Amino acid sequence: MKILCHEELKLLVEILPKTGKSYSETVWMLSIVRGTLREEFHGFAYEFLVDAWPDFKVVVARSCGVWTEEMAIYENSYIIYYITDCLQEAEHFLAEKGVIKWECRAVMIKFKAIPVELYSTVCELAKAHHVSFESDTHVLVRLLVLDPGKVPDMPPPDDFKLEALRPEQHSMITSRWQYASFAPATYLKFLIENFPSSALISSTGEYVAHEVTTLGSMPTALYVCPEHRGKGYAKCVIVDLSKKLLRQGKIPFVFIVRDNNVSINLHLRCGFDLVKGQEFVFVRFQ
Repeated sequence: MKILCHEELKLLVEILPKTGKSYSETVWMLSIVRGTLREEFHGFAYEFLVDAWPDFKVVVARSCGVWTEEMAIYENSYIIYYITDCLQEAEHFLAEKGVIKWECRAVMIKFKAIPVELYSTVCELAKAHHVSFESDTHVLVRLLVLDPGKVPDMPPPDDFKLEALRPEQHSMITSRWQYASFAPATYLKFLIENFPSSALISSTGEYVAHEVTTLGSMPTALYVCPEHRGKGYAKCVIVDLSKKLLRQGKIPFVFIVRDNNVSINLHLRCGFDLVKGQEFVFVRFQ
């Protein structure tokens, strides 16, 4: 096991895209590495572990340092990437002592998108370390990545405007977010303050649709008021936020629950591609 230094992370950015069958397969890990190098996470930190260097087969991003209250959702969290056809190497690396800090039970152990083929391995390791699986947090998702050449032109409808969200609106945004119970009350406020967002606002000042960005370049918390659904308003904010991220030199990507075909098809119409063979599990252990 090796923890990469700053200069080695720069080289990792060059190597990673060459290890997958496509750029899309590496986008999740790559966005976290780049965000770390650019110090975009505002004091929050990840360290990057590899099984070998520079000829690695597996990369694990592990949160480290002191995390403030609003970002506690990422404390003691892990992101895993391995080169295609190196599943066995990935299984062995995760089992190495010190890679996963199973002893840190005071804080929930969170896996942010385990490749689905590694899920049973992680569960077995957790059981061996007497760590319980939080069954209600098991979420199976699919990865979609934006193709910049497919982004449609999507201006706001007449009498509407597109603007960024403001921090003072975080309570409203949080009350509308279906996963608010899994995050601190100030989490979305932090995202609004530090990352791009988009909101569609009516002539009366009503926020009818909105979306924010989380760590890396991943849009999240998409919401459209029920009475305004089916009118193309979600597409407006998805496209607007995607263009903001593209202007920053980032490629947006999203994880969508596997059976949510409505959301998957919506993102396909906005220029995202479904990455074949890439399914993940979000899961927590205590």
